[in-house]
Amino acid sequence: MAVAHASPAVRQALNTLQGRVRQRLAGTETIVETIRDTRREPAAELPLTDEHLAAVKAAEDAIAGDERFEHLAPARDLILEFAADSAADRQADHVKPFMERHGQDISSRVCYFGIESLRVSQAAELAGIRLLPPDHPEIPTTNPLFKLDPSITSFAAVPVTGTNTVLMAARTRKLAEHALRFILRDHLSRTAAQPTTSSTPVPVRDRGPVRNCSLVLCGYQD
Repeated sequence: MAVAHASPAVRQALNTLQGRVRQRLAGTETIVETIRDTRREPAAELPLTDEHLAAVKAAEDAIAGDERFEHLAPARDLILEFAADSAADRQADHVKPFMERHGQDISSRVCYFGIESLRVSQAAELAGIRLLPPDHPEIPTTNPLFKLDPSITSFAAVPVTGTNTVLMAARTRKLAEHALRFILRDHLSRTAAQPTTSSTPVPVRDRGPVRNCSLVLCGYQD
């Protein structure tokens, strides 16, 4: 898997951490945490200062923010193992093996949200998502919520890429919520004045409950 030259933020954060744990502690630095590496015999201890922990946190954030590595999140334990390896074997580069071992190919999926209190009469694209009526053939049937929950009156289909379904769902929820706010503004403008000035009319069937529409995560489809 050719990921060693991709994900520069992850590579830089790991390089920084690797270099920092190999430096000799200054007399003024305070040890705030000690990790015990029981993978070795005898077990080894690695003292950590605030600067070390800041580098660990930076690596965590870089991993969580990279679609190739986000499947590791939360990655603190794995990063601490990387730090211990870097300190124990100071001649080897541990960054490239880490990235080759843990980097994954990014997958493309569609995340579906059931929408409560918003009815649409036909499929429509808006603000990066697709709105679907409840009887649309594209809607997966793997989750019983898709068909059995009477409060779900339409669906939002949002394309997403990544390797962590939880983080992917969070990203798509933000996009879907943004689109719903757009729909609400469009609905209010239509109610306040006719004809509407919106350039993207949404086929909303039932005007009344749009103000209270909300999302329910139903699942994914590749």
